[in-house]
Amino acid sequence: MFYFCLDLLSMINNKYNEKQAFLDHSNDHYLLSANDDETISRCLKIQRNFKRFYFTTKLRSSWIRILLYTFLVIIYSFFIINFYDYVYVQPDFSSKLLSSSYACHDTSSCAVKNGLLITNQKIIINKNFSKNAFFSALYTDNYLLGALILGYTIRKYHPNHPMYMLYFQDRLYNETTLCALRIMGWQLMNVKRIPSVPGTNKKYVDQFTKLILWNMTQFDSIIYLDCDTVVLNDLSHLHELVMEPWRTGFEFAAVTDNWFGTYIYKFNAGVLVLHPSQLVFNELIRTYTIPGNYRTVMAEQEFLNQFFRLRYLQLPTVYNMNMAVYSSKQYLWETLKPDFKVVHFTIRKPFMSNGKSTQGYKGVYKLYDEVYKDFLNNINVSLLRTSCYMIL
Repeated sequence: MFYFCLDLLSMINNKYNEKQAFLDHSNDHYLLSANDDETISRCLKIQRNFKRFYFTTKLRSSWIRILLYTFLVIIYSFFIINFYDYVYVQPDFSSKLLSSSYACHDTSSCAVKNGLLITNQKIIINKNFSKNAFFSALYTDNYLLGALILGYTIRKYHPNHPMYMLYFQDRLYNETTLCALRIMGWQLMNVKRIPSVPGTNKKYVDQFTKLILWNMTQFDSIIYLDCDTVVLNDLSHLHELVMEPWRTGFEFAAVTDNWFGTYIYKFNAGVLVLHPSQLVFNELIRTYTIPGNYRTVMAEQEFLNQFFRLRYLQLPTVYNMNMAVYSSKQYLWETLKPDFKVVHFTIRKPFMSNGKSTQGYKGVYKLYDEVYKDFLNNINVSLLRTSCYMIL
């Protein structure tokens, strides 16, 4: 549209130039051939009127250009400012969720708010792995392979910890899918969907169901991982951070997000470490539907960022190594690679590639291929084929 307007203005300008040249030529002819003063006067008057009209129109054309440029700058600035506000620039502290008088953010403050008394609890000496669980969520068959590989990598480093998969029974009912998840060690947990709010991106409308993790009070600690992640090292020490919040002071931890190679003032909700609390869950459910406190397009991730802003424990980036880092800072990816704990396939999903080009992400796909080959050598994979009739 912008270039069309410029072409139109240029065409008008050229037409005026042609007309002026023609008129100048005609005037010269008349001036040479005309002998009477009346003819000369008429020609000069026509010339003056045309020049006045031409310069007036040209001036208007310039103003139109200025207005167009101004309009485009305003529109461009609007999108850029909003984008940079979310990604790069200073954090926004205007949300009411930040205030402790508006919302409580941990078990102790929520207890005070609700008039409850929590006594100091005894420090757990003997570890009970059944109380420290790994969770993920699968709402579509498209991510099944990712869920199976994730389950394998969790079990590889945490053989004694339970793994639970959240799912919707009315949506995920394919017997092959359910069988495969069980074979890889997932305990299936049918949950009721927590509805999204207006303005949520269609890709993320189910993600508010993640809030239900805070209601799993039968556990002391939960490590949640999206199905597009793989575990590359032991994570059990993360449970220690939140399982006894009255001792450590921490109930929630996450990793700083990365957009286009830049670390931003927000965390990524693909890897979460949390202490379940009925009180905090109630507060999350109460506040997530209140409009104006967060950008709903990014669903639960943006809500949790506003809710826990300045109150969460920031984990090192290797606990949620975002694929976006590789695309712009490959040297950083290679430098940190020996220390990777979790890799997050945010931009592309290797388990869904179906032969798509790996251009620009060869190092990431190479890492995935290594994990996938290790997965195929697992004894349970043969059961996927024989018991679940799954083709890999």
